[in-house]
Amino acid sequence: MSSIPSADPPRRPGRHSRLRTALAVAAAISLGASWLAACSDSSGPGFCSASAGFQTAVGTDVVFSWSSCALGSLSVIDPATGRVMWAISGRFESPVVYGTVPAGATEVQLLRNLQVGSTYLAFASVGNVSVGTSEFTR
Repeated sequence: MSSIPSADPPRRPGRHSRLRTALAVAAAISLGASWLAACSDSSGPGFCSASAGFQTAVGTDVVFSWSSCALGSLSVIDPATGRVMWAISGRFESPVVYGTVPAGATEVQLLRNLQVGSTYLAFASVGNVSVGTSEFTR
Protein backbone atom coordinates (compact mmCIF):
# COMPACT_ATOMS: atom_id res chain seq x y z
CA MET A 1 0.00 0.00 0.00
CA SER A 2 1.44 3.40 -0.92
CA SER A 3 1.00 6.56 0.99
CA ILE A 4 0.63 9.98 -0.50
CA PRO A 5 3.25 12.35 0.86
CA SER A 6 2.01 15.56 2.39
CA ALA A 7 2.81 18.75 0.51
CA ASP A 8 3.42 20.61 3.75
CA PRO A 9 5.94 19.42 6.33
CA PRO A 10 4.62 19.16 9.91
CA ARG A 11 4.95 22.42 11.81
CA ARG A 12 6.72 22.75 15.09
CA PRO A 13 4.91 24.79 17.70
CA GLY A 14 6.03 28.38 17.36
CA ARG A 15 5.57 31.58 19.28
CA HIS A 16 2.05 32.16 17.92
CA SER A 17 0.97 28.64 18.84
CA ARG A 18 2.32 29.07 22.39
CA LEU A 19 0.64 32.45 22.71
CA ARG A 20 -2.70 30.99 21.57
CA THR A 21 -2.30 28.24 24.17
CA ALA A 22 -1.51 30.83 26.85
CA LEU A 23 -4.54 32.89 25.87
CA ALA A 24 -6.73 29.77 26.05
CA VAL A 25 -5.40 29.10 29.56
CA ALA A 26 -6.09 32.71 30.55
CA ALA A 27 -9.65 32.36 29.19
CA ALA A 28 -10.17 29.16 31.18
CA ILE A 29 -8.93 30.89 34.33
CA SER A 30 -11.28 33.76 33.61
CA LEU A 31 -14.28 31.43 33.25
CA GLY A 32 -13.33 29.73 36.51
CA ALA A 33 -13.17 33.14 38.14
CA SER A 34 -16.70 33.98 37.03
CA TRP A 35 -17.94 30.77 38.64
CA LEU A 36 -16.11 31.59 41.88
CA ALA A 37 -17.37 35.17 41.83
CA ALA A 38 -20.97 34.03 41.40
CA CYS A 39 -20.63 32.04 44.60
CA SER A 40 -18.84 34.75 46.60
CA ASP A 41 -20.04 37.61 48.75
CA SER A 42 -21.13 40.60 46.65
CA SER A 43 -20.25 43.26 49.23
CA GLY A 44 -17.70 45.90 48.24
CA PRO A 45 -17.27 47.58 44.86
CA GLY A 46 -18.89 46.14 41.77
CA PHE A 47 -16.97 44.21 39.16
CA CYS A 48 -14.87 46.16 36.67
CA SER A 49 -15.89 47.04 33.15
CA ALA A 50 -13.67 47.35 30.09
CA SER A 51 -12.80 50.92 31.11
CA ALA A 52 -11.06 50.01 34.39
CA GLY A 53 -7.70 51.56 33.44
CA PHE A 54 -5.67 48.37 34.08
CA GLN A 55 -1.91 49.03 34.27
CA THR A 56 1.36 47.54 35.47
CA ALA A 57 4.15 49.34 37.34
CA VAL A 58 7.59 47.72 37.56
CA GLY A 59 9.99 48.65 40.33
CA THR A 60 11.25 46.57 43.23
CA ASP A 61 7.90 44.75 42.88
CA VAL A 62 5.58 44.32 39.92
CA VAL A 63 2.29 46.00 40.86
CA PHE A 64 -0.98 45.72 38.95
CA SER A 65 -3.59 48.42 39.49
CA TRP A 66 -6.95 49.56 38.14
CA SER A 67 -9.87 51.82 39.06
CA SER A 68 -11.96 51.18 42.18
CA CYS A 69 -13.75 48.02 41.14
CA ALA A 70 -13.23 44.27 41.60
CA LEU A 71 -11.52 41.87 39.20
CA GLY A 72 -12.42 38.23 38.70
CA SER A 73 -9.04 37.02 37.43
CA LEU A 74 -5.50 38.15 36.84
CA SER A 75 -2.93 36.11 34.95
CA VAL A 76 0.63 36.74 33.80
CA ILE A 77 1.86 34.99 30.67
CA ASP A 78 5.32 34.64 29.14
CA PRO A 79 4.51 35.24 25.44
CA ALA A 80 7.84 33.76 24.33
CA THR A 81 6.95 30.34 25.78
CA GLY A 82 3.18 30.54 26.30
CA ARG A 83 3.75 29.63 29.94
CA VAL A 84 1.42 30.96 32.63
CA MET A 85 3.71 32.54 35.21
CA TRP A 86 1.07 33.25 37.85
CA ALA A 87 -2.71 33.40 38.00
CA ILE A 88 -5.34 34.27 40.59
CA SER A 89 -9.12 34.29 40.52
CA GLY A 90 -12.00 35.24 42.79
CA ARG A 91 -13.14 38.76 43.66
CA PHE A 92 -10.36 41.16 44.57
CA GLU A 93 -9.50 44.84 44.46
CA SER A 94 -6.56 46.98 43.34
CA PRO A 95 -3.60 46.95 43.78
CA VAL A 96 -2.09 43.48 43.49
CA VAL A 97 1.63 42.77 43.91
CA TYR A 98 2.98 39.95 41.73
CA GLY A 99 3.14 36.81 43.86
CA THR A 100 0.97 38.11 46.71
CA VAL A 101 -2.52 36.60 46.76
CA PRO A 102 -4.94 39.38 47.81
CA ALA A 103 -7.96 38.93 50.06
CA GLY A 104 -10.83 37.38 48.11
CA ALA A 105 -8.57 35.63 45.59
CA THR A 106 -7.34 32.08 45.13
CA GLU A 107 -4.06 31.19 43.44
CA VAL A 108 -4.86 28.98 40.44
CA GLN A 109 -1.35 28.87 38.98
CA LEU A 110 1.53 28.77 41.42
CA LEU A 111 4.05 31.58 41.18
CA ARG A 112 6.99 31.29 38.80
CA ASN A 113 9.88 33.73 39.05
CA LEU A 114 10.02 36.49 36.45
CA GLN A 115 13.36 36.89 34.69
CA VAL A 116 14.97 40.33 34.58
CA GLY A 117 14.94 41.64 31.01
CA SER A 118 12.07 39.39 29.89
CA THR A 119 8.75 40.74 28.65
CA TYR A 120 5.43 39.46 29.99
CA LEU A 121 1.71 40.01 29.38
CA ALA A 122 -0.78 40.57 32.20
CA PHE A 123 -4.47 39.86 31.57
CA ALA A 124 -7.25 41.16 33.80
CA SER A 125 -10.83 40.00 33.39
CA VAL A 126 -14.26 39.51 34.89
CA GLY A 127 -15.90 36.34 33.64
CA ASN A 128 -15.17 36.18 29.93
CA VAL A 129 -14.89 39.97 29.59
CA SER A 130 -11.40 41.43 29.28
CA VAL A 131 -10.86 44.40 31.58
CA GLY A 132 -7.34 45.08 30.38
CA THR A 133 -4.04 43.79 29.07
CA SER A 134 -0.64 45.17 29.98
CA GLU A 135 2.77 44.32 28.54
CA PHE A 136 5.71 44.83 30.88
CA THR A 137 9.41 44.03 31.12
CA ARG A 138 10.88 42.89 34.40
